[in-house]
Amino acid sequence: MVRRSFTVIKKALSHIFTYLKDDKIPNSTNALESFFGHLKGNLNIHRGLSIKNKKNFLRWYLYDTIKIKCKNRFF
Repeated sequence: MVRRSFTVIKKALSHIFTYLKDDKIPNSTNALESFFGHLKGNLNIHRGLSIKNKKNFLRWYLYDTIKIKCKNRFF
């Protein structure tokens, strides 16, 4: 079993640590952490919402944020 595992890893070694350089992908997750931190903060401000209203708030927040972010982009 160990020998088989070693052989599989040895054959796949050239593909395991492939690095792709893409300038569109940020180097860190700070932007995502910030986005979800603001979202969590906004949800905490509106404590007492029912599950249905929380879902609607999330839909509105995500729609509004994505609309603003994509406004100046060309796809």
